[in-house]
Amino acid sequence: MRIPTDSYAEYALELLPAERELIDEFSGWLPDMVVDCHVHSNPPSSVMEIDDEMYRNMVTTFPHFTIEQHRRFTELLYPGKTVVLLPFTMPYRGIDFRAANKYLLDVAGSDPTVRPVLYGLPDDTAYTIGMLSNPAFVGLKMYMLYFRPAASRISEFFTDEILAHVNQIGGTAILHPPAPVTRSFQDIAETAVRFPNVTFVVAHMGSLTLSSEGVEAVYKKLAPITNLVFDTAIVPSVEILRTGLDVFGHHRVLFGTDQPLSLVRASVCINPVLGERLATPYPYHWADPEEERGYAPYAQGATHLHWGTMKALREAIATYGETPGVVQDIFCNNARRAFKL
Repeated sequence: MRIPTDSYAEYALELLPAERELIDEFSGWLPDMVVDCHVHSNPPSSVMEIDDEMYRNMVTTFPHFTIEQHRRFTELLYPGKTVVLLPFTMPYRGIDFRAANKYLLDVAGSDPTVRPVLYGLPDDTAYTIGMLSNPAFVGLKMYMLYFRPAASRISEFFTDEILAHVNQIGGTAILHPPAPVTRSFQDIAETAVRFPNVTFVVAHMGSLTLSSEGVEAVYKKLAPITNLVFDTAIVPSVEILRTGLDVFGHHRVLFGTDQPLSLVRASVCINPVLGERLATPYPYHWADPEEERGYAPYAQGATHLHWGTMKALREAIATYGETPGVVQDIFCNNARRAFKL
C-alpha cells in the first residue's frame, strides 16, 4: 500500500501563521541546546510492507523519515538552537529493523548531534545483545507492535535475557507500555524492580490520552522506583504533565516529541462512542472521510501536534515552578544524564 509520506512532509513544512507565531514565541523560552529523546528515523529502503491493520493506524503517517528530513524541521521549529536527536526506527512490524539500525549508525558516524537508540529484536537475542556492544548506541527500544497480535506484557517484547544484559551494563531502555499507565503500572513497576540498573524511559508519560483520571494515584505508586523516568512525546494534557512534575519532580521528566508523528496536523476530540479521536483538516490515508466531516469544527485551525505538547508542557512547568534551571533540565540535562551522553 502506497503512503504519500513525502506529500505529508511537504504539507507539514507549509507553516500556518499560528505556527510561525509559536516558533517565535518558544524560541525565546527554550534553552540553547535541546535534546529530543524520542524521534523516529529510517530510510525509505527499510520499509518492506505495511499490512492493512497498520495502514489504518495514524502511526504509519511516516513509515520512513530520514535524518536529513529531521534537520529540515529542527532548523524550522527551533531556530538558532542546537538540537540533539536520539532516533530509533519506526517501531512497528513491516520495517527492516536491521537495515534501519545500520542506517542510523552510518549517519551518527558523521553527525555528533545524532545519538542513535538501537531497535532490538525480541526474537533475536544474539543480534540485539551484539549490537548493544557498539558504543554508538545510547539506549534500547523495543515495542509491542513488533508482533501480531501485539504483545500484551512487557516481558513479551523486552525479554528477560535482553533486559538482564542491559541491567549488567547499566544501560537505558525506552519503554512504551502495552497499555496506558493506569492499566500497566504494575507491569512497569515489576519490570523496573527486577532490573534496577536499567534506566527505563517510560514513553509518552505512560499515556497517550487526554484523560488524567487515575493517573496521579498510579504515578504515586511508581514514584519510589527511581530508575523510572518519563518522556513527554505527544502528551497534550496539561494535567498529566503537571501531575508528572509534581509527583516525580522535574529531574525525571525528559523532553521528547515523537517526531515525525508530531508533525501531523490534528486536534484531539471526543467521540461519545469511540472515545478520543483525531480531527484533521488533511486527507491522511488513515483518516476516515465520513468521520472527519463530523469533526470538521474541531479540525479548523489545527496545528502540528508538536504544539499541543509544547504549550501543555510550558503551562505545566509554569504551575510546577518555572526557573531557567528547570527548563534546562527538562529540555536538555535530564536526557544527557539518562542516556549518559
